[in-house]
Order: sequence, then structure tokens, then C-alpha cells
Amino acid sequence: MITGAQIRMARGYLRWSAKELAEKAGVAESTIKRMEQDEGFPIARGSNIEAVYKTLTSAGIVLIPENGGGVGMRLKKPAGESAGESKPPASPKTPARSKTPRRPSSGRRKL
Repeated sequence: MITGAQIRMARGYLRWSAKELAEKAGVAESTIKRMEQDEGFPIARGSNIEAVYKTLTSAGIVLIPENGGGVGMRLKKPAGESAGESKPPASPKTPARSKTPRRPSSGRRKL
């Protein structure tokens, strides 16, 4: 089962617009917007719900059903990664420093 909230969460995580999700799923943009407005199970044709579901799951989204803590989503584990093993997060890239020389100081130093 998929909910409007899960569609909004997954689309936001993937940084897809409603139009992008609609194009990838083969449905109208208005269908996506209407499905996202529903708090529970979206009121839409079964084929449209299935198309959106398959599009999100093929993009790596795992939809978590209501389990007492609310519905949600997460990403699929990369192939070959076991349950206890995880890769460290990638270090953020720092911008390259400018190669322009520094200006000389005024000669005054605080002591």
C-alpha cells in the first residue's frame, strides 16, 4: 500500500518535480498532485497507483507500511551490503582554493 505522504516524501528525496514523476510513471501531472493530497491510500485508478509505485521502487525507494510509528520510506541497500555492514558516509567535498596570491599584511600584528 502506498500513501500520498509516501509519494511526497519519495519525490522530495529524489528531487523530482511532480511533472518528472508523472513523465517517468506515464501518468498525468494532475494525477500525481491529486494522489499526493490524499493522506491515506490515494483515490486513483489502480493502474496509475501501480505505475507510480513501480517508478519509485525502481528508483531505489522502499516504502514502509504503517507499523505503529507511521508510514515512511527509505532507500534500498546497495547489492552486496549485509545487514550489519554499512559504508561510512562520503566525506563532503570542499571547494578548491583559489590560486590567486594573498595580499601582504599591513605589517601590524597584535600581540
